[in-house]
Amino acid sequence: MTVSLWPRRPGSSLGTEGGLCALVFLLLLHNVDAGIQIKTQQRDFFVIEGRNFTIAAEIKLAQGDTIASAFWVKQNGERQRIVDCLPDRVETASYSTYTGRARCAMQADKIALTLSKLTPKDSGDYLLKITLNSGEIGTVQFTGKLYAPVLNINIVPHLEKTDRQTKLTLTCKVSAGTDPIFNWTASNEPVARSSKYVLSTDRSVLTILEFESSDCRVYTCIVNNDANVEKKLFNVSESDGFPFCREESVSKITTFHIILMVVSLLMPLLIGIFVWLVMRSSSGVI
Repeated sequence: MTVSLWPRRPGSSLGTEGGLCALVFLLLLHNVDAGIQIKTQQRDFFVIEGRNFTIAAEIKLAQGDTIASAFWVKQNGERQRIVDCLPDRVETASYSTYTGRARCAMQADKIALTLSKLTPKDSGDYLLKITLNSGEIGTVQFTGKLYAPVLNINIVPHLEKTDRQTKLTLTCKVSAGTDPIFNWTASNEPVARSSKYVLSTDRSVLTILEFESSDCRVYTCIVNNDANVEKKLFNVSESDGFPFCREESVSKITTFHIILMVVSLLMPLLIGIFVWLVMRSSSGVI
């Protein structure tokens, strides 16, 4: 008995529609039993200068079929061959700029490309092409995204005064950097969330509540990612926008200088008295 997948039209026959159904079924069956299946865990990766990366494709062949050839290419406008792959062997690239930097490891169920000493030019699309002895061709593409280092840190201060309190907000910004991680220190002490310090979700913004003279410190924004670490300092006492911090700093310096002068003047006198007492003691004068 033939079952039709489409509504019958006047004049159509069950036999014709049954033949079409059988043809579609055979095509679907052919795709299910395809000679090669390629799977990947991740198709996007980051290119970090100076580092290495490995990308891999899991392969599954139909029973009885084998790989005739496999190789990796870089698609940068025109395909640039990187390295050929051979079963159960690690092959090193012998093509162009990839000589000595790329190698292919091919196993029964996996083909992996490893590229060392990355440069920014290594970002782009990579293609693995597999040809079977049956003539079937399978491909899979990977994309390498350039991982930018942290550059040009800047701290933007904002002082806000209200009837109740004065608060200082420091915003740390970077002009470039992939997945930057922000942290703060106050006079080299790590800053943590508290009733005094408020940090934004990504920790790029630090707000100091109830700002007072004791908060006139050196605040450092530390930004890092997998490529590098950069720092930027903000000395409140040296900023023109905070004259009271500068006055406090000058006052502390002046007090220190006065104490130092007094000690400097008294020290010779104390030494003289000590020497005089020693001399009197040694001469037997009591």
